[in-house]
Amino acid sequence: MEKYEKLAVKGNTKMDLWMRYFTEMREKTRVPAPELLADPDIAKAINLLEVINYNEAEQYLYDKYWDAVSIEATWKGIGRREGEKEGMEKGRELEKRFLARNMLADGLEPTVVAKYTKLSEEELQKMMRE
Repeated sequence: MEKYEKLAVKGNTKMDLWMRYFTEMREKTRVPAPELLADPDIAKAINLLEVINYNEAEQYLYDKYWDAVSIEATWKGIGRREGEKEGMEKGRELEKRFLARNMLADGLEPTVVAKYTKLSEEELQKMMRE
């Protein structure tokens, strides 16, 4: 999307948000801008794009995780929708930790990582020690 890189997108329509996503996201960009994630449709699409781009090991873990969520929901006797909601919350927490580990491995300061992942600096220090 090189021809759009210099395009200044300022609106908040879905098209504007998508154009921002495609022009702002780069190989080393790990976290989309908060405004992009604030729109539920855009956030869902970004999440699906991330899942689609998992490598084989990540896809295996992702599938195993959802298998475990499904089994747990069945044992708890709750409906699929509630199980998915609970699973999404756990998945988001796992995703935050995954992103934090990558950001720290890339040399970002824990204060910056904490800002974008909403994890405490103490949690990040613990992750760095592990």
